[in-house]
Amino acid sequence: MDVARGNGASFRYRHFGMMASVGGYRAVADLKLAGWGVRGFLAWLFWRSAYFTYLMSTHNKILVPMYWFKSFVFGRDVSRF
Repeated sequence: MDVARGNGASFRYRHFGMMASVGGYRAVADLKLAGWGVRGFLAWLFWRSAYFTYLMSTHNKILVPMYWFKSFVFGRDVSRF
């Protein structure tokens, strides 16, 4: 779908699919570009890798995996400590 903008440039929408993390190390992925869908742990790994690739700063690329590891080891509920 092409939509003309005011300055003469056009906007083109490309749908690459949808992904969602549903908790418990599970996710769903519907990838229209590849024409397939996946669910479960494999989709969760794919979702995490896609999330990580879209991080911009080096600071976040270091901190986010550390937070993921911390929540894996200790859990997300801080009221237990």
